[in-house]
Amino acid sequence: MLPRHLSWPGMRECDVTDDATRRNMYGIVLTQGQRNDVARFLNPQLLRSDWPQIRDVLDPRLRDYCERRFALARSAAASAEA
Repeated sequence: MLPRHLSWPGMRECDVTDDATRRNMYGIVLTQGQRNDVARFLNPQLLRSDWPQIRDVLDPRLRDYCERRFALARSAAASAEA
């Protein structure tokens, strides 16, 4: 269950087995979350696999920060080559 400061109406609970729902939730956590939210709600392996779809909807500054912070640039580069 997401805390109130991260939830959108109707989206306090997220089924992380659903790819689209998980990517939406990850986007919310990355844009609105605090450091402890990122540690609590993001799975590093899933973030890496979802990153090519998530990165394009983020502010460029946040995208660059995330790619440095979570070593995601390799994931983005790999998907661009595919």
